[in-house]
Amino acid sequence: MKAGIFAAGVGSRFVKAGWKEPKPLIPIQGTPLLGHVLQRLDRAGIDEVELLLNEEPAFDPVQDYVRQLPEDFRVHTWRKTTRTSCESFCFLMDRLGEPPFLLSTVDTIFPEDALGAFLETESYPPDCQLVLAVTDFVHDEKPLWVETDSAGRVLALGESARTRETVTAGLYLILKDLTGQAAKGPFSALREFLGELVNGGAEVRTQAFPMALDIDCPADIRVAEDVLEGVPVGGLA
Repeated sequence: MKAGIFAAGVGSRFVKAGWKEPKPLIPIQGTPLLGHVLQRLDRAGIDEVELLLNEEPAFDPVQDYVRQLPEDFRVHTWRKTTRTSCESFCFLMDRLGEPPFLLSTVDTIFPEDALGAFLETESYPPDCQLVLAVTDFVHDEKPLWVETDSAGRVLALGESARTRETVTAGLYLILKDLTGQAAKGPFSALREFLGELVNGGAEVRTQAFPMALDIDCPADIRVAEDVLEGVPVGGLA
């Protein structure tokens, strides 16, 4: 299976805090965020990766990092300054072609062995179009809440989600072609596109992750290190 990683965001809160590294190279336990994601993809059997990077010169070191990776990772780099997360998402869908494939943000940290079950495509209903990784570990100032039925089918996202027990975790398994729905945009954010899919009746399912964390600001780094070390941490909600 192929995968795409969107890593075009500049990480404004890190820049504001004085960090010099582009966000994909921010280290967690000595390994860049991008390295953590690639390690997990490789462990889960992903054999080819399309990586979207910003065109800004600040991202040149990320491309240099990719060049020195072992050939086994098979990472293809694209440079494009996208306006929204949804534009990045759709750009990678076009590059990856026929589903199934996985899309991931570059700043998602989760246990190394959590991805295997998520990628078992035969475990989902035949009409399933998209699977969202979700977690009940809420450590995000602006989480995307997910409401599901007992079978794991997504009923609502965001403010319309009533239960507010789980949130998205930055991993998206595409099982059916979504380009037709994406053409209804432009969408101001990925969450708006996902909401359009759910509201339009698309078959969207979830797979629970025991722990997942988006690295949005410097304070998240210590939390991520605790997560990777198995240290109990509390959420924000």
